[in-house]
Amino acid sequence: MRTLSDQTLEIIDDYWAQDFGCRRDELRPSVPRVQAHGGGLEGYRGVFILAVGVAPVVSAPPGMAAILGPRAPLFTDETIGDPSTLRDLLAPAAAARIIGPAHLS
Repeated sequence: MRTLSDQTLEIIDDYWAQDFGCRRDELRPSVPRVQAHGGGLEGYRGVFILAVGVAPVVSAPPGMAAILGPRAPLFTDETIGDPSTLRDLLAPAAAARIIGPAHLS
């Protein structure tokens, strides 16, 4: 059940699209998507995963995005919700800490 109006959802999606440096329609992919940091995340050394639709968007520093790109199908709700599995997916980078899942409202 969705409780947000279309106008509110557009405002939220505009914010995240600007922060991720992508188009609004890229925030809710039908399959997991990996991209290089852009927008507000540009220069950030960590990985940020946004799961607001059917599949998550994984944003990473450019070199890391190149490594993670072929693994995109493996980033599912189940795998990103399990810290051990997520650490394995992010290898060879060593995650100093995993923050989340965080529910934003």
